Amino acid sequence: MMKVQRKKKQKGASRSVAKSWFSISINPRWTLFTLLVSVLAVSSYQAFAWLKSALDMPIESVAIAGEFQYVKKIHLEKLIEPYAGKNYFTVDLEAIKETLETEAWIDIVSVRRRWPDQLAIVVKEQLAIAQWQEGSFLNASGQVFSPKSIKSIENLPRLKGSDGAHREVLSDYYHFNSLLSPMDLFVVEFTVDRKGAKTLLLNNGIFLVMGAKDGDERIARFKNIYTSQLVARVSEIHRIDMRYTHGLAVKWKPNLTALAKQ
Repeated sequence: MMKVQRKKKQKGASRSVAKSWFSISINPRWTLFTLLVSVLAVSSYQAFAWLKSALDMPIESVAIAGEFQYVKKIHLEKLIEPYAGKNYFTVDLEAIKETLETEAWIDIVSVRRRWPDQLAIVVKEQLAIAQWQEGSFLNASGQVFSPKSIKSIENLPRLKGSDGAHREVLSDYYHFNSLLSPMDLFVVEFTVDRKGAKTLLLNNGIFLVMGAKDGDERIARFKNIYTSQLVARVSEIHRIDMRYTHGLAVKWKPNLTALAKQ
């Protein structure tokens, strides 16, 4: 009969296995990394939530600045009313600028966002330096603008000429003024007809007919004769015609014609 020998269990070995089974080793670096990832995840979620909320933020107010003489601020507010309540980040600033600049009395417009929910608009009004034709004006750049509400402005020089010739007419106006200023004269109305003939109404009430050529030479001749023979009789003169080779012709006022011939 065969006997089976059983080995006795070693109590010490059993305790060692148990200890190794339940012991957990913690790596400090891994713990820190996990913590950082968790913080970043939470922060990213919060940032995304804030960004989503911000992207849905509407415009709450519009500030309009500028010095206005002919532009009505309440009218500008009505023009941009459709943009109020639009998204702060996606509203079309260029469209607002173009909408305002369609108004005749507005020269330049700048539009920008002002954090957190406002549009800031700065408007520069047109500066009229002369009246052009009937109901239009010229600005300092020689551009024509035609407001509907105002057809004339007191004390502005009046310029008249062919359509599209406004820059040339304005340039000639400045030139004649520079020639006349040493005599304390200036042009209040300047007309150029289709043939280029120029007529000046001076601040002393005299019409000066210049013709289409030799403007500088004719002004020089006018200066010599006017200062030596005519300046004392300004109130009697209606028109001076400079379209002569060596002289000029004076048209006296109707009620003073007989007196002038004496």
